[in-house]
Amino acid sequence: MRLVRISTLISIFLLSRQENLLNRECGLSTLGVHMHVLNPFHFGVVVSGNDFCNREEEIEELQQDIKNHQNNIIYSPRRYGKTSLIYEVFRRLSGEKQIQTIYVNIYSILSETDFVELYHRALFKSLTKTPRTVMEQIGRYLKSIRPKITVNPDGTYDVGIEYMPEITAAVEDIMAVPLRYAEETGKSVVIAFDEFQQIARIQNFVLEKKIRNIIQEQSDKIAYIFLGSKRHVMEEMFSNPNRPFYRAGKQMPLKKIDRKQMILFIIEKFLETGKRISNNLAEDIIGLADNHPYYIQHLSHIIWDLAENEVHADMVQQALDYTLNRESVVFTEFWDRLSLNQRKVLVALNLKNKDEGIFSQAVSHRFKLPPVSSLQKSLKTLYGQELIEKVNGDYQITDVFFRLWIKRNYTINPPYYLT
Repeated sequence: MRLVRISTLISIFLLSRQENLLNRECGLSTLGVHMHVLNPFHFGVVVSGNDFCNREEEIEELQQDIKNHQNNIIYSPRRYGKTSLIYEVFRRLSGEKQIQTIYVNIYSILSETDFVELYHRALFKSLTKTPRTVMEQIGRYLKSIRPKITVNPDGTYDVGIEYMPEITAAVEDIMAVPLRYAEETGKSVVIAFDEFQQIARIQNFVLEKKIRNIIQEQSDKIAYIFLGSKRHVMEEMFSNPNRPFYRAGKQMPLKKIDRKQMILFIIEKFLETGKRISNNLAEDIIGLADNHPYYIQHLSHIIWDLAENEVHADMVQQALDYTLNRESVVFTEFWDRLSLNQRKVLVALNLKNKDEGIFSQAVSHRFKLPPVSSLQKSLKTLYGQELIEKVNGDYQITDVFFRLWIKRNYTINPPYYLT
């Protein structure tokens, strides 16, 4: 087993002492104590602090870029930890009095009006603490938008818009707020737009053009971080010379976390909660999950629940079987909506050798793939739907569990078109 941090060993020592004391004085069993320990693995939620794994290089680079007002573009497949990375960066910057952080997720926007309303709410929730300070600052930072404040019975409050001018004026007004705030307070401001690819959905790139024009004038005061989960859309937005956001910042595609660091993370999380897992089994989890943070956390969460004190090899397989069985209904329904050629392509991508290209004659013959033109069309469709991604010049299925589900179902019982 690899070395773990001293703090972890101290935690285990203290946990052991506490359990022994309880056993002697209260007659409690070790299992009884463990039942009150929370599962340390989290998936499908934003994590930070001790629950965030590594990415120290990215964190340090982003902190430095923020201080230098450098814009960044971060993209990766969904569930790769982009949002958690920004939350962790902002958490570490929270002690910097001269830096104001603002996070806004624009995934739900369908129009320019939606963008203004959502950004307006995020801004004043970040810049102010009470309804009174909201009212005071709104008068200074907004010129044409008339807001409304609703105070809830529990003391919390919501920020909305009572009157919005013509949309171009509204966008200009709301986008100018961070700059007005920075000039008044002397602080640097960093704004993270999550799911930024949604901007491209607004008709004819109108909103994209408006935002880009305003951002260009704020480069000496404001740093922007654009996050996106649809890689091909983000690449098109920021790498196409004909698009408004062409080269609008430094591109930072998120890579996989170092395997050694991930192994250490898994082992420590088990140890911190009074359970043990071997180096080899931690490696097995990472292998099954293709070193993808979400799927590692997902499998580890189930395995932790299965293990009373120590993880055994059969528990890893149990966790995988449980997960694939639970997802089977969704995967089957989705599979049924695919065309025959698209299914063939997914099976081929999943079962071919790593050194074989999808367009090779051997792969085409073995998996009975369609002619090149139809194959290209299927790949384009699957890529556009984010079902597959390009890694090191080759395609692979994006969802790791879907990948494993296909392998389980079509390796043992190949479909009729592969026989």
